[in-house]
Amino acid sequence: MTQTADRQQQIDQLSPEVRSRLIAKLAERSRSTQRKVELLQTPADWLTLDRRALLNLFAAGEEAPVDAVSITCLSDRVIGNGYALSDITHKFCGDLPMLTNVRELSIGRIATLTLPRTYGQIYAESQDIVRLVQQSLRISAMLGAKAVSLTGLIPSATDYGRAIRSEPGLPVMTTGHATTTSSVLLALKRLLDESGRRLAEEDLCFIGLGSVGTSTLRLMLSALEHPKRLTLCDVYGKRADIEALMREIRDDLGYQGELRFVASQRVCPDEVYAATTVVGATNAPNVLDIDRVRPGTLIVDDSDPHCFDASRAIARFESAGDILFTEGGALRAPDVIRHRIYVPEQFEWALQYPVDDDNAHHITGCIFSSLLSAKYGYPTTLGYVKPEDARTHLAGLVKYGFSAANLHCGPYRLARERIDAFRRHHGGGATEPAVLHVDDVPGQGRVHAALAGTAAG
Repeated sequence: MTQTADRQQQIDQLSPEVRSRLIAKLAERSRSTQRKVELLQTPADWLTLDRRALLNLFAAGEEAPVDAVSITCLSDRVIGNGYALSDITHKFCGDLPMLTNVRELSIGRIATLTLPRTYGQIYAESQDIVRLVQQSLRISAMLGAKAVSLTGLIPSATDYGRAIRSEPGLPVMTTGHATTTSSVLLALKRLLDESGRRLAEEDLCFIGLGSVGTSTLRLMLSALEHPKRLTLCDVYGKRADIEALMREIRDDLGYQGELRFVASQRVCPDEVYAATTVVGATNAPNVLDIDRVRPGTLIVDDSDPHCFDASRAIARFESAGDILFTEGGALRAPDVIRHRIYVPEQFEWALQYPVDDDNAHHITGCIFSSLLSAKYGYPTTLGYVKPEDARTHLAGLVKYGFSAANLHCGPYRLARERIDAFRRHHGGGATEPAVLHVDDVPGQGRVHAALAGTAAG
């Protein structure tokens, strides 16, 4: 007797009830093996999570060319869940840049290429970062991009883009810092407006006077009223540069308030904690002790990673409610941004992307900068930001209806009722938004814009 006939005889000997259950179970197993793997998820009409490699979608004609590209790196969160660092960077990514995001705005399309390196590897492997950025530029050209922006720590790890060699036929490159600078300024204005305070009454401290910190300071003194006191904090080795900056602040930007430099080492010195408003723009993490800042302090932070412990800041905000903070580099677009994210199984567990109205309009200045340059010819930046370029990008953000993002820190959103409570206890008497002096289209004079303190919903 054959094996098949033997099995058939065994089935025939089963009772009708048992035989029926067996047939149903086998049918279900057959259906499950034939069921298609779910490739797409759409948590919102503007958000698509895709398991398919996005570069393949472009090659197959399923995705249209883009106008611009931003280059980023892997979050440190992807390491874990049974995966070692090399599993992600080499086995999965193949030691090559990976196309991970496509954003569609009303004025153009931006793709994001993610380097197969985490934030923690950026400085340790800076020469390798140069190689990977060079590869990303070639991929960007294939995607149709006219401009590429560097984000996060990549600019400072590549000498603000100057370490990347140019090649014929590649997109223009920018650090994006002119737009980032403008975004930080809008975030500072947003904090002042939310708290009903005037910059002229603030004791303001800048932590970190690199590319973004210095250009934000210059832009602030050009576009907003001046604070009554200004403290510049950075490492002692930059003292000569900052003293030259202080002379510029006095002579060229007309600052007449109190002005001082304080040197930091691993943490901020005592003088920083006298400030009522802090702008963070340093690459050193947790240099600001959030438990020591005075009650009522406003903090806008463009540091990457944060210059303070975010979890402790959130805890203090929710318990004492006596500080107000936000990330400095984020913008709120006037229209919903359609966003496709590549989410392979290896990364799905690490995804932190709240599906809410804030994220539907969220984009960082360094990402958006590539589109401003690609579509409208806004100046690109290699090295430090030219003051006139920062003013031009600020005018562009205002022109196209971009404002500071709602107050947030990573995925955490500062609740409206808590912000209002902060204003009641620590706010000032300002009833109108701070006036922002914005350069109009070059050659057509200067305008004054009183932008709303809260973004449109």
